[in-house]
Amino acid sequence: MRFWHYVALAVILGLISLVSSQIYVFYVREQAAARDFAALGAKLEAAQAEEQKLRKELEYLSRPENLEKEIRSRFNYRKEGEKLIILVPASTSSPANPTSSRP
Repeated sequence: MRFWHYVALAVILGLISLVSSQIYVFYVREQAAARDFAALGAKLEAAQAEEQKLRKELEYLSRPENLEKEIRSRFNYRKEGEKLIILVPASTSSPANPTSSRP
């Protein structure tokens, strides 16, 4: 009779270890899912901020005068008959072909 007690105890301990290992596996998966969820939340916030920025830019560029101003500044666009003057800042370095001074 004592033999069956040991068998029953071994079976119970085996079941407890099996359940414990499954609980640990579920815990590890839950932690990974929580990390993934947090990362996706951060990506969502970044995407929403980008969307808001693009909506503001779209609203700004939907006005013809603003669109014309941006085209002129980005692409050096000019209307027919207008003259375009491009100002180049003075260079602090020496010119590529310096003129030599003669004595």
